[in-house]
Amino acid sequence: MKTIALLCLLCTWATGQTTGTAETKGSCSPANTGSNNTFTITCGIGKEQGAELLRIVNRILANQTDLKQFNDKLEQILTGINDIRQSSAGRRLSDEQKSMLISAMKPFRGADIAIWAHWEDPESYHFAEDFVAVFRAAGFTLKAPAMGADKTGINLTGGLLGGPPLVGLHLQPKDQMAWKKPFVQALARALTSAQIPFSSEYIGNFAMETDFELYIGPKAVK
Repeated sequence: MKTIALLCLLCTWATGQTTGTAETKGSCSPANTGSNNTFTITCGIGKEQGAELLRIVNRILANQTDLKQFNDKLEQILTGINDIRQSSAGRRLSDEQKSMLISAMKPFRGADIAIWAHWEDPESYHFAEDFVAVFRAAGFTLKAPAMGADKTGINLTGGLLGGPPLVGLHLQPKDQMAWKKPFVQALARALTSAQIPFSSEYIGNFAMETDFELYIGPKAVK
């Protein structure tokens, strides 16, 4: 179907003639009148270009091998376009993923968590908003050590001092005891089930206001 659609598109760029004339206005406007008429579609290409396009289309239609190769190449192009579109799209939690996470976290209502996002990256901030909505719906207490986080639920940080920011989603327990907490383990399982990539590491910062933090860094570039 993609091949047929593209061939039809190519054909609308070309010009075919018999006798007589007819004309309409507008981009790619067709005109058709009388018997033995002329059917002209004008799309801004010359007669030689139109003839060359028709020659290519006719060759493809006449040769099944060329048609298969053409369709395979078109499939590769469309796949590449889709990959680029997905890689450039911002991360967001789907409604299904939110429901899975909320269900997993509700049994631990009242637990503390601090949600952090990289301050120079709007995409990270919007992704963090989804996690704020999840933990608020699950009844968690959102810690706000950073200014303004008491209203948004998101603490902003510049990342690690002296190095590039962490990328992706990170679970950050203060220590091994914090990592073993039931709600942290339940969150890790829920993220895996929801197919949300993450990593985890101990922070070792005993000045933390909570035993567990969720950090959303910039999107990883493939």
